[in-house]
Amino acid sequence: MKRLPQHTLISVSFLAFLFVSFFIYLALQVPILGITFQPQDTGFKVVSIDKDSPNHDRLKRDQVLIKMSGIPLTKELLIEEPDQLNEWAAYLGFFAKMTTLNDAAQQNQLYGTTLEGDNLALTVRERKLSDLPLLFWIQAFVGVCGFLIASSVFAFKQRENGALFFAFAGFGLLIFSLAASIYSTREFIIDGQLAHQLSLLNQMGAIFFTASLVALLAVYPQKLRYSNWITIAAFFSGLAIWLGFSLQLFANISIVYLLTLVLFITSFVLAYIQWQQTHSLPVERAALKWYLLSIYLGTGLFAALILVPVSLEIDPPASQGLMFMVFLFMFVGIAMGITRYRLFDLDRWWFHAWSWFLGGLLVIAVVVLLLTVIGLEQDTSLAFSLALIGWLYFPIRQWIFEKIQKKKRPYYQQTCRLIEHLFSAEEPEQLAHYWRQYVEEEWLPLSTELKKGLLKEPYIGQDPQCIYLPYLDNQHHLMLCYPEKGSRLFARDDIASIGFLYALAQQALQGLKMRQQALEEKRRILGDLHDDVGSKLLSLLHRSEDPINSELARSALRDLREVVSQPNEGDWLLSDKLSDWRLEIAERLQPADINLNWQQKGIHLHKISYLAASHVSRILREAISNIIKHAQASTVAIIINITDNQFQLKIQDNGKALPKKSWSEGRGLSNIRFRIEKLHGHSEWSQNKNGGILLTITIPIESL
Repeated sequence: MKRLPQHTLISVSFLAFLFVSFFIYLALQVPILGITFQPQDTGFKVVSIDKDSPNHDRLKRDQVLIKMSGIPLTKELLIEEPDQLNEWAAYLGFFAKMTTLNDAAQQNQLYGTTLEGDNLALTVRERKLSDLPLLFWIQAFVGVCGFLIASSVFAFKQRENGALFFAFAGFGLLIFSLAASIYSTREFIIDGQLAHQLSLLNQMGAIFFTASLVALLAVYPQKLRYSNWITIAAFFSGLAIWLGFSLQLFANISIVYLLTLVLFITSFVLAYIQWQQTHSLPVERAALKWYLLSIYLGTGLFAALILVPVSLEIDPPASQGLMFMVFLFMFVGIAMGITRYRLFDLDRWWFHAWSWFLGGLLVIAVVVLLLTVIGLEQDTSLAFSLALIGWLYFPIRQWIFEKIQKKKRPYYQQTCRLIEHLFSAEEPEQLAHYWRQYVEEEWLPLSTELKKGLLKEPYIGQDPQCIYLPYLDNQHHLMLCYPEKGSRLFARDDIASIGFLYALAQQALQGLKMRQQALEEKRRILGDLHDDVGSKLLSLLHRSEDPINSELARSALRDLREVVSQPNEGDWLLSDKLSDWRLEIAERLQPADINLNWQQKGIHLHKISYLAASHVSRILREAISNIIKHAQASTVAIIINITDNQFQLKIQDNGKALPKKSWSEGRGLSNIRFRIEKLHGHSEWSQNKNGGILLTITIPIESL
């Protein structure tokens, strides 16, 4: 019967708690002298003495001890990892000497011999929790975190061998990190038998960890041929290496490191085979890239700085205890890969499950701490712990979630661009093209296929590599596969985003259809105006004998022609409108026996909107009407100058003008000023020296 993931999480957390508690208990059994030694050629130099040391008044700083209870003090006795001594005699001798020193300390018979030959009695005290150094907690933290991360993957994928072997690797990390945390962080003396057992346990955990990685790459992400035999061979090889170490069957310890390194190199071979097998599987290839990066970033550094030097009988360049931190990179990388690439076919809810579980544990831990250490009452402790969780844990958790998730491109800008394109489309086919182009740019699929069949809403198929979403022609739908260029799988968030954007596209399509219907109605109305009203005005113009009525009919025909001839695109070429204005003004001035002097330059291919053209047309008509009625002019000059920044229009006559002091603004001039302001321009009226009035109008080119 399959266990619930929550039950497995609770079980592995309790197991980790038991392991940590047991190893803390063992660490507290290691005696303390309260002295910091530095190895010298002649013995150990006293670097410092703790204030609470029982030997505070017995030794002095810089004093050198050459022996302790008859055992010569050499630098090998302070070594962090005993199996780095390489030779079996030195390795076993280390534990024998430690046993002698520990027995002497327990029997209060420990003494140190100085350079002068004096024997000084030394005393040890019990180790307290506060005596455990930071390096001990770092190694314990790395082991527990790696084990919990790996076990939680197995909790959700209990029937998959890949998750099982990953959990094995996490358990191996827990064993060898906790074992090493005791003897590698001792002050000096430790029970030799305990240290020997911990050394064997450390090697067992390290070899088991390496064999688990080999077995893991035999089945994940693709199950390789002969994977069962590879797995059996990996674990039996690891067992043989450990038995050879435990029974001292090899010539020296460096061979153990060398064989472990060979077993580790086997994983490179399997990684290469996995790489070849995922050649045509982009999602598996992307997951494999991240997975291998996570593994080899941690284990590769440890192998390069610890395993290789020891196997070559060279002192490691870094502390083994500190190097355990690199293993945490591996497991954190795997955890990040679960979110980004759905490693082990897990999704982001894996993190939510853990955040829920850790939040509960944190509340319990804080309550216990406040009750036992600080001594607060139960109600106060619970309230304080809840406040602490709310103020610290949840903000930190949210910050971590934001950091580990893949950074998105500027979604707001992308959506604004989509809206602009959708609502500016002129045909349904163009809108559908924009829709497809946008989803391809936003999700970056490796393949997009237009398939027959109508869909009402997007959905993810049984294989989360592909998502199916509606198209905008009511006949097809789109199938997008391998998002982010194959670097991840589709998730529920993608359905929500695509659903929202598809609703926008549907609104744009509906708006486009309404605009097209309105345009058809507009064309019908303009056609009716042209055919019916236009023909009647033309008949009135030809039949009327009154010049005033004829001019009114002619003006109405011009206005009607301007309305009917609106461009569908919304803009005219300015050169076309200038020709129309010139022709219209000449026709109006001819009956009044007024000459037209038309000048223009800088036209190029500028365009003018219907609204701007309408304003300029009416400005010209009003100005020409005033000249015809009041100026008694014989010549009118229209000067147009267009630059990159402005449109300048000058209207000048040579008629009779009243003094400027007597000028007043009537309705016609007020309308001219109003239209100029609508175009964000300005006007200037002046009187010519030779008579007449000059109107200068300047309009920004972007207002046309």
